[in-house]
Amino acid sequence: MHNLINKNFNLVKYDGVAFDVMNYPDIKELYLISDILITDYSSVFLIFANLSKPMIFYI
Repeated sequence: MHNLINKNFNLVKYDGVAFDVMNYPDIKELYLISDILITDYSSVFLIFANLSKPMIFYI
């Protein structure tokens, strides 16, 4: 979750669908288990693109 909204966003109603992995120690592992990337043009898309998985840019 983006650090500017993480304290104001409650994922309870999305239990089992959306997961808060903000404190996960290695983002590279998250790239591998993800089906899709939703990003705000953060630099994460540069690495994720190498996996040839779909990406959605939230602008």
